Amino acid sequence: MKILLVEDNPGDARLLQEMLKEADAAHYELTWADLLDKALKLLGEKPFDLVLLDLGLPGSIGMDTYKKVHSHVPNVPIVILSGFDSETFAAEAVKSGAKGYLSKNNVDIKILVRTINDAVKRKRS
Repeated sequence: MKILLVEDNPGDARLLQEMLKEADAAHYELTWADLLDKALKLLGEKPFDLVLLDLGLPGSIGMDTYKKVHSHVPNVPIVILSGFDSETFAAEAVKSGAKGYLSKNNVDIKILVRTINDAVKRKRS
């Protein structure tokens, strides 16, 4: 599964990369972009099965970040990553079309893998 991780914090990006390697290195191919412009360029250059998207990026904050990516690749499932742990915000993100929501404060390998797999299944159905 080809995943684009859009995350400006190198520490968070490394943590997610390590979790996916530990989960099943052969199953997940992760590409990392630290800026929205880089992510949009990558999305235009090659296909991805899923986007893990931090909403707090330089030059783009909140649901506007999601809307920009979603309008660029409307058929690719997007899972929102956020340091903001709020059920209300998560519900708003999913209502807007996101296929999942992960709080960076509570993510572990099992939750990450389950959320990724569920998002792809939901998008296919």
